[in-house]
Amino acid sequence: SIADSTTANITIVVDDTNDVMPQFDSSVYLASVSESTATGHILLRVRATERTPDLHQYGNIEYYLGNTSDDRLGAFQVDRVSGNISLSSSVDFESKPSYRLTVIARDDFFSSGVHPTEGSMNALTCGGGPNEATATVTVMVTNDNEHAPRFNSSVYNIATLESTGRFTPLVRVFAEDSDEGDTARITFSIVSGADGRFVLNPVTGILTVGGTLDFETKASYQVNISASDNATPPNLSYTIVNITLIDVNDNTPAFVGAPY
Repeated sequence: SIADSTTANITIVVDDTNDVMPQFDSSVYLASVSESTATGHILLRVRATERTPDLHQYGNIEYYLGNTSDDRLGAFQVDRVSGNISLSSSVDFESKPSYRLTVIARDDFFSSGVHPTEGSMNALTCGGGPNEATATVTVMVTNDNEHAPRFNSSVYNIATLESTGRFTPLVRVFAEDSDEGDTARITFSIVSGADGRFVLNPVTGILTVGGTLDFETKASYQVNISASDNATPPNLSYTIVNITLIDVNDNTPAFVGAPY
């Protein structure tokens, strides 16, 4: 007998699955921010792409800061769409000089609005679910010259014999700066009042005798001293060194009107 047969056209629809991983342009980013930078300032932009984009909206990428970031106070934020990382609160070099942020690039699987075709398996068992990539952003905080040097005393009072020789140390003035780094390096200078009789070491702050002293000529000096940090322009502070000379018996008695 002759067998009966029939034919039918079968259409096979291949559903796209979310099988392409995002990739950052770089796995490591470096940025810097000054202590005085205003909030909202954009530090840098991170960017990730899918080399062979998925169909639908799977290839749309959003950005997040990961939980492993050491930004506990929320000083930084990332725009989910653009990848711009900006300053969201003030930073302080003395408190924390650097931050290490983890940025996540995640494709837009859940918000794609795409549903599996009729008769197919659900999206998650069909190779779906969001794919992620991570990158590290190191942000260095640069130090501003916030603090002026501070002397440990506003006035120094000393006394010395008028016979004290040259190069003899008299006193050391001391100042410190709460800034960090090279800007905190202090230089000492005589502003006025030394009259060429005293010399100040600009590094150590030691004041020494630099010339001949004579009680009868001048019995006291008020030396004004400054401390400047190494910033541009520098911050300054001032102190006073009061020096009192002690008379010594260095003059021989002489008759007045002799001979008699």
